[in-house]
Amino acid sequence: MTRFFRIFVFLSLIFSVSVGYSQSADEKYYIVFTNFEDQMAGDVEITNLFDLCYWDKLTEDVGLRKYIVKRPFGAATFAEKDITEYDVAVFPMGVTKGLDASVDGIKVLTKIKQMLDAQKGVLIIGNAVLYEAFKSGGDIQSRKFLEDFLGINYLGRLQLLQSGTFHGFKIWGYEGDPVSAGFDKACNMSYNHNNGGFRDPMRWYPSVDVFNIKEGSEARQFDRVTEFAGNPVEDSVFTGVRRENGKARCALWSVNFDIANTWHTWHFNVALINGIYWCVQDQPHPEQKIVAENASYDFGKIEPNQHGFLAAAVQNYGRQKLTITKSEIANFVDPDAFFITEGGGQVILEPLDVHYINLKFSPTEPRAYSESLDIFSDAINGNITIDLYGEGGDQVFHGPKIQVSDLPVDYGTIPYGSSLSRNLAITNTGNIALVIETLKIEDDGDGHFTWTETVKVPITVQAGTTQYIKVKFTPSNELGGSYEGRIEVTSNGLNNQGKATIIVKAKGAPRDATSGISFSTDEFDFGPVAMGSDADESLYITNSGQNNLNIFQTKWDGDPENKAQFKIIDGSEVVPTLEPGNVHEMKIRFTPLLAKNYIASLKIVSNDPVNGNATIPFMGAGYDPATVEPGASGNAELSIKASPNPVEGNTRLTYNVGKAGWLDLMVIDSQGKIVKQLFQGFVNEGEFHASFEGAEVASGIYYVIGKINGKVTRMPLMILK
Repeated sequence: MTRFFRIFVFLSLIFSVSVGYSQSADEKYYIVFTNFEDQMAGDVEITNLFDLCYWDKLTEDVGLRKYIVKRPFGAATFAEKDITEYDVAVFPMGVTKGLDASVDGIKVLTKIKQMLDAQKGVLIIGNAVLYEAFKSGGDIQSRKFLEDFLGINYLGRLQLLQSGTFHGFKIWGYEGDPVSAGFDKACNMSYNHNNGGFRDPMRWYPSVDVFNIKEGSEARQFDRVTEFAGNPVEDSVFTGVRRENGKARCALWSVNFDIANTWHTWHFNVALINGIYWCVQDQPHPEQKIVAENASYDFGKIEPNQHGFLAAAVQNYGRQKLTITKSEIANFVDPDAFFITEGGGQVILEPLDVHYINLKFSPTEPRAYSESLDIFSDAINGNITIDLYGEGGDQVFHGPKIQVSDLPVDYGTIPYGSSLSRNLAITNTGNIALVIETLKIEDDGDGHFTWTETVKVPITVQAGTTQYIKVKFTPSNELGGSYEGRIEVTSNGLNNQGKATIIVKAKGAPRDATSGISFSTDEFDFGPVAMGSDADESLYITNSGQNNLNIFQTKWDGDPENKAQFKIIDGSEVVPTLEPGNVHEMKIRFTPLLAKNYIASLKIVSNDPVNGNATIPFMGAGYDPATVEPGASGNAELSIKASPNPVEGNTRLTYNVGKAGWLDLMVIDSQGKIVKQLFQGFVNEGEFHASFEGAEVASGIYYVIGKINGKVTRMPLMILK
């Protein structure tokens, strides 16, 4: 059957990856070299220094642990597997080694260049990498690489040991940077994090190399020195830099990670993990992954009882075989309007293979139609759904017809020093080929919006197909601001004189802008919940800063039995990048299994420089509904009884205080809202009484809550009318 939809632009822009992946399921894609870190801290040997600084955290990441390996740099390792067969190579160079270091006659710099020439990723960490290249008599080839490829302008060594005293300094990771992600690091100093006590670094350093970036370089700095010996550093002084060149990516830290106090070592660890993911963002996934060309397809207007044709394209953007078990129209909204004419059965896709599912739209009356195309597979990212749209129309348009989005394409907020590319669609909704004659970007003249790739006209767009053009936005103002541009299109289309305009807009975040995370509450108490029942509440996370907020991890901490009763539901644990002022609703469910108190903490790791490791306590209590009558609950600090219970009118509350303290006694409803404040003040040990009028509230389950000396007593109270 003739296929009316072949998006070669889609294949070249979205699926532009060389073919030939045939790795096995246990293949390793990332290598870390182990034999340059000397594992000495002064005169003390830390035998697990490499693991503490690098390896342990890498293997904790679920996306890396299956695919990463540690090996000594040398001939035996490269005889086992060529370095360019890995996607990323990590070089922790330790305290004394430069890029001219060699093992078995193999130079480190040679292997780094091989990786970059193969369009792979390289991460370099070392306290002497710059010094060994830029010192008098240093290695000329290393110096040339650092200057030419990474754009480094070497400023010298920051002397940290003066008059027998070690001085500390602070590093600020650029907000929104894909590697440093806005994290701060207190280095070469004792540091008290959130009143958790002072911690030292694993190793004290007498000096550290610093630099800035040469003007005109394509490299991007990401870690800036903001403070030295307690004094602010106003100049642009850096310890981290990265560069992209095609798909080749390289990042360098001029400090070893053990220079940070042990509170902040994990900030470097997160950056290292980010660095690996940054290096492979354009590489296929190690496992099978299904990617759709479009989240939706619109057939446009089709005359009733006639047919329109399109083809949806999907790709195995992974390195293992992908099995699509079936593709089907959901037939839930508008059954018998959309059909699969070819490609709906089982198919096995080799890595990077593309599969087409041919579709037909057959409206029966003049109205809008919608439906879903469901694609089932064994992909690592699960099944996917593509939305289908079409309209039954009274008139049929004959000729080429140009269509672009009526809404501006919003790039969101992009940090200074970064860029973002988006695909912009030009669709031919007519029935004859459309020829795009000219394409022009117009903005305020500063070139904020540019072509990501060279665009050559004329471009022919067949009937019912879409042409994608890729436009990149790069903010230029260090102070931030709003940007807008237009892509002007001319064609042979018979509508709008063949002209169309795509509006693009974006915001640039200031160079030093930071994100700010805030929560709807500092702690969460579900109150009493019947055993085996679910109680759902929402935690709202707001970006109160000026730059994008990224949530890297959400994790429950606490006793395993306690934290197992709390969970994040409805997929709300996946937090999108929050632009300034945006809010994310995280839905939390509490399901107590026993009649006891539960407490756990939700740890939220973000790029907030101040509160990037936030903890929200969650509490709740399970109760057995069968024990509501006669109604008693308590502990050594406070016990409460109610008589009668259930309550039809007034009930008498008796509460015994076991230890003097400030008492807060109240009645709440099932949603946690206070309906009656019974007492609030200091009490001595002894027995006390209060009353509650059940006639004042509706029928249902309520709870008497008593808080004293940090302990909470909850007693269910049943109101009957």
